[in-house]
Amino acid sequence: MASVSLSSLGNSLGIMRMKAALKDATGFFQEGPEQLEQVKSLVEEELKSDPSLKDVKVVFAPGTSGAYDPRTDTIYLGVINPAVLAHEIGHAKNIRGTSIYRNLLRAGGLANTVSATMALPTTLALRAFMEDRKKRNEILNVLTTLTAVSAAPTLSEELSASMDAVRHSDSKLQAVKSLLPAYLSYLGTTAIPIGIYQYLGKQ
Repeated sequence: MASVSLSSLGNSLGIMRMKAALKDATGFFQEGPEQLEQVKSLVEEELKSDPSLKDVKVVFAPGTSGAYDPRTDTIYLGVINPAVLAHEIGHAKNIRGTSIYRNLLRAGGLANTVSATMALPTTLALRAFMEDRKKRNEILNVLTTLTAVSAAPTLSEELSASMDAVRHSDSKLQAVKSLLPAYLSYLGTTAIPIGIYQYLGKQ
C-alpha cells in the first residue's frame, strides 16, 4: 500500500506523487481529478490551523472508505474524497495525543461490540429462564442503558468528525451524502441491541 505524510498532500509535488503511486488503484477518483485540488486545499487549511498534523501518515487502502488509527497516527483511505479525508483528519485532531479519550473510545467500542453480539442470546435466555416479568424488564432496561452509554463516546466522536468535515467542504451536500451512510451504520449498531432488549425482550 502506498503511503505519504499528510503534509505532502498539501503541495503539488506530493499530490503528483500520490497520483502516480495510485494510478492503477480502482476507485481512486470518486468524481474526477478535480478532487486532488480539493484535497490539496483541505490539507493546506488544516495544517495552517494545526501544524502538528503534518506528520500524520496517510495510507491508501483499497477495501475501506476511511479510518484513523491512533496507535500508529495513520489515516487509511479507500478513495480520495475530500469529505472522507476531512472526517479522518477530524479524528486525528480529536484523538491523537489524548490517551484518556482514546482509551474511552476503545472501551466504548469494545462494549458496544459485545452488546451487539450478545443482545439476542442474552434476551432469549432471560425470556426462557426468568419468569418474573418485572425483574426481567428491569434487567433489560439496565442493559439498554449500558448499551446507550457505551455507544455515546463513539457516536459523539463520529458526529464531531463529520461536522468538521462538512464545515471544511466546498460542497456541503456532497459531504453529507458521503459521510451519512457510515454514521447511520454506527447508529444501527447501537439501535439493534436496544431494539432487541426493549421489544423482543419485553414481549
